[in-house]
Amino acid sequence: MMRTTLVLVAASVVGLLGQEPKRPFTFDVTSVKPNTSGEQRGSSKAQPGRYVGINVTLRRVIGLAYRPVQEFTGGPNWINTDRFDIEGRVEGTPTQDQMLEMLRSLLSDRFQLAVHRESRQMPAYALTVARGDGKLGVDLRPVAPCQSPAATDRFGKELRRIRGRQRLD
Repeated sequence: MMRTTLVLVAASVVGLLGQEPKRPFTFDVTSVKPNTSGEQRGSSKAQPGRYVGINVTLRRVIGLAYRPVQEFTGGPNWINTDRFDIEGRVEGTPTQDQMLEMLRSLLSDRFQLAVHRESRQMPAYALTVARGDGKLGVDLRPVAPCQSPAATDRFGKELRRIRGRQRLD
């Protein structure tokens, strides 16, 4: 009985050591070309098995690939200005997480993007009622909570732009 157990454990350890490390998901075919159209607008579209970014900045693609990260620092100035047409295709229907991993692999392979993740303590604003009696004041009135994520996202982006502060929900 004891001999059988040891053989199974030894066989399991050998099996684990013989496994190859997990390879990242990658697109089967990729194309990255500079876009020199001069247009300021770009579009980005992900479908199962395909990503197409037309006239996109590298910052936009990084933001998509590493979401929900709201901010990142570093990189050369051209990630905000140079524009690219990027396409990646793969057979089958990968999950959204697999597609994002493929996009991250593309950024690493084609742009030599290296990423370091960290959490930081940052200053934040808290919007509170200033009056002790709970009333809002002459010029303020209560409204229903905003149902549009786009509107609250715009507010957060504007607050970050003006004051360099992050919005916390």
